[in-house]
Amino acid sequence: DRLQAAVSSEGAVPGSKFLPTPLRKRLAWTMMDKKYAHDMLFDVAHMARHVAGFEKLVVVALDQKTTRACAAGGISSASAGASQTGGVTSGRMKGVSNALVEVVQGAKFKASLWFVQHKYDFVFFEADVWFTKSIDVLWSAAHRDVVTYQESRRAPLEDLDLYVAAHQNNPTSTNIGVYAARATDASREFFAGLLEEMRL
Repeated sequence: DRLQAAVSSEGAVPGSKFLPTPLRKRLAWTMMDKKYAHDMLFDVAHMARHVAGFEKLVVVALDQKTTRACAAGGISSASAGASQTGGVTSGRMKGVSNALVEVVQGAKFKASLWFVQHKYDFVFFEADVWFTKSIDVLWSAAHRDVVTYQESRRAPLEDLDLYVAAHQNNPTSTNIGVYAARATDASREFFAGLLEEMRL
């Protein structure tokens, strides 16, 4: 399986069911197509490792050019072409083909489900997200300041099953461009249910 090969090449191991993993030690992953890869593949990889502080990074490549670019740069990747991720019905986005929207939507949540099913805690970030500090510093500050359910606000960040970023200009609006998940029954149920709703 392509994801397993990419994860193994990073030396990632499944998380402990009992000991939550700090975000920087979780498997980080992003998705890219050839346009993003051409413009910023190596910058994103550098930022993820040296600014955000992630120890393990995998790129889910949406096309063969991205897969080849990752291989040439020594970046762990797994191909998720249209044949593996199709099937989402979605509306049109200005300037973006329906096929690409389907691939991106399908790949994001299928890969998320795969990671938690295989017991990997992870942090996902879209390729156009730029971390300006360590992920642990950023997330701790966000967790302290954001409006959350009372019980999750008191829980240590690493204990939460799923933690979704908020939009910068609207902290009560979720931003699925950045989220962290633990490999728990709750997160597996969430991603499986999400894919079922999307009919994948």
